[in-house]
Amino acid sequence: MDLTITTNNVPRDLLYWHELSDAERLELDYIDNGDERGADFFRYRGNIYDTQEFVRIELASKRTNPFCLGVYEEDSPLLNWHGYQSDSMFSGIVVRYCEDYERVVVGLAMS
Repeated sequence: MDLTITTNNVPRDLLYWHELSDAERLELDYIDNGDERGADFFRYRGNIYDTQEFVRIELASKRTNPFCLGVYEEDSPLLNWHGYQSDSMFSGIVVRYCEDYERVVVGLAMS
């Protein structure tokens, strides 16, 4: 399977709950009280994403949990990213935290 990741490598600020619009908060209706959370959200392609909904990506040889979903071999392009979230059967969003952990670089993964 060939995987292509498209990104502009521009860091996006992570947002706090109070920085989201009312419409964006409605999209995240599974969150009871977002005010208690940290900077966990970002905007990408007109959508709001919750970083806590991403699956962590790790190398198969360093796997600690045999049931971990985000385990890949050394040649996987996903290993350059910290997490992913599926959009469809053939695409998903990948995220990589910047050194300050206050921004993320986001990409579109397609197979």
